[in-house]
Amino acid sequence: MFDLQKCEHLNDFLLRSEEKINELMGTELCSVVYVDHKNNRFVKIFKNVRKTVSDLRMGIVGKSFTNDIVIQTKNSKNDPLFNKGIDLETELPMITFPVKYCEKILGIVQMIHLRKKIGEKFLKKSFFWEKEFLNYFSGLLGMSFQKINPILE
Repeated sequence: MFDLQKCEHLNDFLLRSEEKINELMGTELCSVVYVDHKNNRFVKIFKNVRKTVSDLRMGIVGKSFTNDIVIQTKNSKNDPLFNKGIDLETELPMITFPVKYCEKILGIVQMIHLRKKIGEKFLKKSFFWEKEFLNYFSGLLGMSFQKINPILE
């Protein structure tokens, strides 16, 4: 998907992943969270600082991880699941989805929705194909996670 040779550390990989997702998906803001299965925690880069969260059920990210689902929110800050410690903080529509490789969740992506104006009509009509696209995209990103995984551990 992108040049993994430049990613020597987890921080580099997550930041580069976020840059590429913004570029490829046309989003303004996204967050890539790595699932550290070995230590049973999430790892996220926030303002260039590595942050770990040990509760894998925390926030919208945690729900996406534990239930293996795509979650679409209209305003994450007002969502009852929102947790400032792990979730992308925005008042814009957002999609949260797992990044998988061989059915194992390796990460979670949260990104500002591709279409900033969202309504019930849009949610019902286009979310199905969008979920299929996100599943495909998740698989591609999952391959990148898997390739760099030995470097991360």
